[in-house]
Amino acid sequence: MFRKIVIGIFLLTLIFSSLFAGTTGKIGGTVVDKSNGEPLIGVNIIISELFMGTASDEDGYYFINNVPPGQYLVEFNFIGYQKVEYKNVSITVDHTTEINIEMQSEAIEGEIITVVAEAPLIKIDETSQRSVVQGEQIVDKLPVSTLNDVIGIQAGVIRDEDGSIHIRGGRSGEVAYLIDGTYVRNPFDNSLGGNVDAQAIQEMEIVSGTFNAEYGNALSGVVNIVTKEGSPDFKFRLQYESPMLNSSPYHQPDWLLQTDLVKGLSSEEKKEYLDEVRDANGNSAYRRFKISDHKFTEDIKVIDMLGRLSGSLSGPVPYFKEKLQFIFAGTFRNEESPLPYGFDLERVFSGRLTFKPTTTLKLQFSADWSRLYYQDYNHQYKYWQYFESVNPEIGSYPVSEDNKTRFTLKLTHTLSSATYYNLSLSRIYNYEEYVIPDRTVVTDPNTGELISSDYLTRGYYRGVDGSFQIGDVRYWRKTKTTTYDGDFDLV
Repeated sequence: MFRKIVIGIFLLTLIFSSLFAGTTGKIGGTVVDKSNGEPLIGVNIIISELFMGTASDEDGYYFINNVPPGQYLVEFNFIGYQKVEYKNVSITVDHTTEINIEMQSEAIEGEIITVVAEAPLIKIDETSQRSVVQGEQIVDKLPVSTLNDVIGIQAGVIRDEDGSIHIRGGRSGEVAYLIDGTYVRNPFDNSLGGNVDAQAIQEMEIVSGTFNAEYGNALSGVVNIVTKEGSPDFKFRLQYESPMLNSSPYHQPDWLLQTDLVKGLSSEEKKEYLDEVRDANGNSAYRRFKISDHKFTEDIKVIDMLGRLSGSLSGPVPYFKEKLQFIFAGTFRNEESPLPYGFDLERVFSGRLTFKPTTTLKLQFSADWSRLYYQDYNHQYKYWQYFESVNPEIGSYPVSEDNKTRFTLKLTHTLSSATYYNLSLSRIYNYEEYVIPDRTVVTDPNTGELISSDYLTRGYYRGVDGSFQIGDVRYWRKTKTTTYDGDFDLV
């Protein structure tokens, strides 16, 4: 019986280690006397910004566990010795930042030694092929605007024409995604099941090989995201980006006539470069596309503004400055395709509320909400707007919708300098559709067999510059999932 209990506990440990990913790091090292190399006992090591600290033991060794990723000031205090301040100490997820200190006797009262930490060229505890991107890099330095943009520019990562992420040549469904320690995936295809505003990311860790056993459900890579906590002081950021500096040449009838190659030709020769499909008056059948004119956008009340507007606000909640802090970040984007038609409408919102009733207890509530509407370009449907204007029942082209929502409540309780536990509850919602607006498809709820459909049969209009279609695209899909997740881990 005892052997069965031990085996059961061991197997349970393996299960838990495959489910939980780290969201914090660790500081450790030794403190010795500079004159003789003897270890110093009882040195106070403090991260005042986080209200965290410890003391060195009889061997001069110390460590501070469960430190959120970021850069901090670490102070070393000992009676009779000069105070040492280590600035810009960088903490990353699942790693120990080692700081070994030599303290010298205090010659001048109140004198402080300040050291600026430098990142080591080689991390001796690195067991995986990993890339770490800090939130400051994402906001201020990298030419990115979305979560997938950040992932896509890392070494070993590529994005296909559909925008799916592939790590080291693996399938898109072989990547595990985690946000604040919780797996966020769409159960239908194991793709990313959540979306975080890029401004709300504190640190992103991308493990592309030999990842540890704590990560499960991954074959080619792991993307581990930790979101920001609120700041003790108010911070505000607002940014606007124009979608393009130059107008697209494709957004006009007979666009080839405007090219340098064709401008010098004779009138007779230019006829070969006209749009093939013409209306009853002999004019090009191409119709200029605008997001605000699309019948689909009437349902979501699109603001007629092109570009990307993003912003964030963080700080303390009034009257609870030291105990309750918040951060909100959001993005609003309307962008037309440079091709003859197509668009992207994106709305992303991320927020986090952190409550610290005591120095050993922390309660966090985080939420992500995103809505993405887009229509890809298909050359065979270049003139579908004209065909639809002539006869509304002649067909249309699909609009895609991708909605994601995540709510997470997390409790972190520090029991001692060496022991803490996390308890979190999450709800993750995913909804995707690729459909023709106003079309209805009825299927048997048990077998999935088609009962009826309003989709129109496709037809073709053949011309010199290609074959153009009328009718509806024959493919459609709708998926909806709600995932409830409960995690507990003891460190």
